[in-house]
Amino acid sequence: MGKRIRKSVNAEQFCVFDSDGNMRAWLHAFGGDPRLDLLDENGRARATVALDKGVPTISLLRADGKLLLGLGVSAEGDTGISIARSDGTLQFLVRITEQGAVQMTAFDSNGHPAWSMPTQ
Repeated sequence: MGKRIRKSVNAEQFCVFDSDGNMRAWLHAFGGDPRLDLLDENGRARATVALDKGVPTISLLRADGKLLLGLGVSAEGDTGISIARSDGTLQFLVRITEQGAVQMTAFDSNGHPAWSMPTQ
């Protein structure tokens, strides 16, 4: 006889564990917004998919939690991609406004704008 499959499961959070008992994924509501954290073998979030006040974001993180790559949409409808150096310092930012204008900025090793297009 086949297993009975539930049509839905309700909970405030779901945790996925590996065969050693380590939590590797966590789906929860962070401050009321949904968030999925993918965790490394030490339990640190390394990738997240979230809504932040209704605004979608995807983040790839260093082991210390600093952003390496981010993709998001602002409340105004702008889309952005940020790329950081391995130390977490912002390196490059691309922003496309809701009106379709493209803005790109490259940053120096101290995180200061070194180049931008269109020029500011």
